[in-house]
Amino acid sequence: MAKKVTIQDIADALGLSRNTVSKAINNSGILAESTRRMVLNKAKEMGYKQFSYFDPAVLAKEESAAAAPAVHPVKANIALFTAMLLDNAHFASSMVRTANEIFEQMGFHLVIYNLSAADIAARRLPPSFSLDTTAALVCVEIFNYDYAKMLCDLDLPVVFADAPVNNVMQPLNAALLEMDNRSGIYRFVGHAVSHGKKSFGYIGDVMHCQSFYERYCALNGACNYYGVSHSCIHNVTDNLPASDTIHTYKDYLTDSFRAMKEIPEVLVCANDFAAFDVINALHSLGYKVPDDVWICGFDDTQRSRYFTPRLTTIRINGAAMGRTLVDLITHLMERRDYSCKTFYVESDLILRESSGENSG
Repeated sequence: MAKKVTIQDIADALGLSRNTVSKAINNSGILAESTRRMVLNKAKEMGYKQFSYFDPAVLAKEESAAAAPAVHPVKANIALFTAMLLDNAHFASSMVRTANEIFEQMGFHLVIYNLSAADIAARRLPPSFSLDTTAALVCVEIFNYDYAKMLCDLDLPVVFADAPVNNVMQPLNAALLEMDNRSGIYRFVGHAVSHGKKSFGYIGDVMHCQSFYERYCALNGACNYYGVSHSCIHNVTDNLPASDTIHTYKDYLTDSFRAMKEIPEVLVCANDFAAFDVINALHSLGYKVPDDVWICGFDDTQRSRYFTPRLTTIRINGAAMGRTLVDLITHLMERRDYSCKTFYVESDLILRESSGENSG
């Protein structure tokens, strides 16, 4: 007997959420027409029978549309603006790959625009960018507030994957997509406290972006929760020099550590790249990781798994962020509603050698 096709089966086949598929099949809620058509076609292809409505005219129209050559809407592009190369080492690479696959199934083209520092300083749009062909805008690594605000005034649906620090500025007219920057740090601090650690520090530019700010706040909150004195919190990059090359940053960290009377037993870093520099700087001063200092990064980059020592870090679910990104864009194209501004996707603590684990 053939297996009964379920809504979840269709959702898995398309890489969409179960809720999105249910809306299409039940003809309920707000959904892009292209998404609804894609879901119905896939459901019929897979032999799904439990439609909540059956309109012969509608189904005939869907079949005709499926058989006809694909015709993209006038606004067929989803623009992605970024100020950094999104290679495999970047947390957003898997998010972009997943989102692109789904956008293609929906009939959209994801077009990536790499912005220079000069573009951002001059508040200049890329020359090849066209509002006439763009349905929505995704921003990754766009942390200049004035430039971000300008993009929000283009009369397009806008989603930021990470964003400028929004706690101290007028909120952007955009949806914000963030990884969970808190729970993994709370779990890590709890783990360290259970092993007798009493002093903690933060490495990173707190005001660089919203995620760095939230990670710093999470460390403060976790220290409160576990009864660790606030005096043990050290943001050693308060006066980071303008140059941000790896060499300069490592030297800056080395000088910072050398000037400290006592280095905390545990250092939580804004991301894995900062953690690598921290470990190298500590080694240059004769400290051993994890014997003298525990280190935790954030992102779970590929390098974290073979760096010596292998890095304890917090893994971002890039594929889940990609799916959520598509859901947000789809919703905003149907209804420009930013009432729920920030959406979080789960992250996981990965314990490895830099915090005393023997494997990971």
